[in-house]
Amino acid sequence: MGGGKAIMAEQMVLLAIDARGIGTITINGPEVRNAYTAELLEALGQAVETFVDDQQVRIIQIRSNGKVFQAGADINWLKANSSNSPEVNRSISELTTNTFKILNECSKPLVVLVQGGCFGGGVGIAAAADIVISEENAKFAITEVRWGLVAGPIFTQLVSAIGPQNTRRFSLTAEFFDANRALEIGLIHHVCPVGGLDKAVLPVFELLLKAGPNALRATKQLIFDATGTSLDEKTAHWIINKNASQRQSSEALEGLASFLERRVPSWYP
Repeated sequence: MGGGKAIMAEQMVLLAIDARGIGTITINGPEVRNAYTAELLEALGQAVETFVDDQQVRIIQIRSNGKVFQAGADINWLKANSSNSPEVNRSISELTTNTFKILNECSKPLVVLVQGGCFGGGVGIAAAADIVISEENAKFAITEVRWGLVAGPIFTQLVSAIGPQNTRRFSLTAEFFDANRALEIGLIHHVCPVGGLDKAVLPVFELLLKAGPNALRATKQLIFDATGTSLDEKTAHWIINKNASQRQSSEALEGLASFLERRVPSWYP
């Protein structure tokens, strides 16, 4: 989790399109380790939808500025949410779930480049991608339960990416794992040297650009249909409600407090 200095919404996500049709979405919050808030989630989802609708864009890549790819939710934002009304709290869970649904069901090839740390929702972004490349020193963790929270909004793509057994292990233990372990379980597809992301992704772009754009889109849709990995309305409704109720529970309040106060939570024996 991250926290600290606020960033203007229009600066949180940077967009660029190169001459070959590669659309780059850069998460731009290095001061807070690219931790997400409602504003960042909304901007990220809108950026993906903008590139999906833009015929010039052939490939979408998500990366971030700074030493950490994505630190999960902003801790101060989470703490502030604890005093929101149930309606506002639920709307935040709905936004979170819908944003990850947009990423997971993106109809164009989605490539994610990971450096440094990738925690919580950051793992969800990686799991939603078609191809993930990580620097060799990157660390990963699904940390929500440590703070009395649930990672429900990312489970659809997480189970699809690493399977039920690995999802159980890493989301229940909240343990950290390295890039080689992430490669082994299928969360990422390639490990490169530190500073080597730009070089490592070039062959991937070449392969994707040689493929027919409509064929790529149809292939992704067929994969969703064949595997049932799209998020249906009933499941989304359940995830939203469960995520919202747990976030305002006494357990979550204690978990967040223990994180901020750098102590073990009260439930630890």
